[in-house]
Amino acid sequence: DEKIAIMREKHSALMRPVVFALDHVCSITAAPAETPHETWFQQTYGDAIKSALERLKNPANPANPASSWLPFKQVTFFHRASYLLHLDEISPRLVSMTTTEMALPGEASASDAVTIQSVGNTVTILPTKTKPKKLFFLGSDGRNYPYLFKGRQTDLSSHLGLKISHVKAFL
Repeated sequence: DEKIAIMREKHSALMRPVVFALDHVCSITAAPAETPHETWFQQTYGDAIKSALERLKNPANPANPASSWLPFKQVTFFHRASYLLHLDEISPRLVSMTTTEMALPGEASASDAVTIQSVGNTVTILPTKTKPKKLFFLGSDGRNYPYLFKGRQTDLSSHLGLKISHVKAFL
């Protein structure tokens, strides 16, 4: 009994920072859903995440810390590669944006700039470290323009960065 109690204490001490971080993430994902995609995510993964976190906090076998991670490995969203989302489920406000005066990001000249007429409804999340999002804008010239939105990008020119931040404001 004493040996198991010591192992539980060691496990708790070792996992404390991880549990703290995951508790924070769990509280964020458990907040009231604002979009249909968030509702789907909570219904699909909410109980599995809570159960996995509980098993991490109170492991069945504290002598085997690796077994505490097994429930997280069983939650399939950790294994997804790239996937498609529907923009109307993520940001209905962005989908409703039509016939704007906003020039497409990266346009060189403002005098005869192509403006955003609408935003495509499909968002592709790519399976790389920063999980960039690819989406399409329909330009005022009738052409589709693909854009890749990257997180934590620091080498964008200030002009392009400003244009993208205008679009992100709608997200």
